[in-house]
Amino acid sequence: MLSSSELHGVDSDEGRLREALSDSSFTRARLVVGDGLHLPYQDEAFDKVVLSEVLEHVPDDAAALREVTRVTRRGGIVAISVPHRRYPFLWDPVNAARQALGLRPYTSGFFGGLWTGHLRLYSPDELSELVKAARLRVEDVRLEIRFCMPFSHNVIYGVGKALLRLRARRKQTTETGRYAFWGTQPRLTPVLLGVRLFTAIDRLNEPGFDRGPAVNICLKARRPGKRSLTKR
Repeated sequence: MLSSSELHGVDSDEGRLREALSDSSFTRARLVVGDGLHLPYQDEAFDKVVLSEVLEHVPDDAAALREVTRVTRRGGIVAISVPHRRYPFLWDPVNAARQALGLRPYTSGFFGGLWTGHLRLYSPDELSELVKAARLRVEDVRLEIRFCMPFSHNVIYGVGKALLRLRARRKQTTETGRYAFWGTQPRLTPVLLGVRLFTAIDRLNEPGFDRGPAVNICLKARRPGKRSLTKR
């Protein structure tokens, strides 16, 4: 029999936590306001830790990873995703063109694109070295999303968020796939046509790959050692 599990979430943004708490999907999670550099948990508190699109926002990413190592049990897993420094041109054409010209990328507004709110992007080697410095052992590195429509980031995060909120209000939670709900609408609309095109191209991204341009880097790491019997 599988043992029960506890889910915890930490964010420094109280508004986002309130929004998460309003979603029935998070009823089992314990969400708290916290600082990634001083997590409100004891040593070796968790079997698994997920850092999904976090490190690029943190001023001291090395310190944040050391704190994650502290709260991960020995033998436990840390899963990380960050934006790739070498992202596809079509994903964010405006910033890709600006960077090619030696200009600073936009980090806010509609044209913020992949750089919105980010302090840095990563290469696979940079992320791996950062993880190793935090005394975690890298087990797997994969790249995600290479094939895409032009301005995908702007469309997905500009328009897509509003559509996802509408989906949540309609309580459609059983479909699978990134665009499944919108691809099952009964009437043929511009939104449906766009979703079908996005979905067709997105299928080319499965499974992940290990080299070349990509939107995201996904890394699996493990804290070395065996779990102490005195720790829970």
